[in-house]
Amino acid sequence: LSQWAFAQHEGHFEESIQLARMALKLVRQVRFKYVVAEVLVTLVGTMIVKESTVLGTILLGATIALLETQGVVLQPGSQPDFDRYLLSAQTQLGQSLFEKYIMESRRMTFDEAMEYALSNWLVDTKLCATKVHICNEKTITEI
Repeated sequence: LSQWAFAQHEGHFEESIQLARMALKLVRQVRFKYVVAEVLVTLVGTMIVKESTVLGTILLGATIALLETQGVVLQPGSQPDFDRYLLSAQTQLGQSLFEKYIMESRRMTFDEAMEYALSNWLVDTKLCATKVHICNEKTITEI
């Protein structure tokens, strides 16, 4: 179990975010997509657990796109968490909103997904209450 995932499972969400962001910064340059996917799954879970369901769902869509387009497979131990986050987001948002955010965020490129994952919303979740930045500066979705 990675340090960021361990921190999340122990309920230390801020520490989990910080560790995951550090890991993403390290693996981003070499585009080690397997590790990126694992880190993104942890960030998705942390956002959904912290009740930032929309933000977590947007990152979930980007993660799904990465998994599909890059042929990345999650570790067997990560798949149950991923499935639980997926179901939780669907339940909290409802099918219509869930599909909307997933569809929009799946258009992110690898670099856009990394920028989103490393952006300030992971530190300042007050953005949840107003607007969410999706894909790029030209696509803003009202909540």
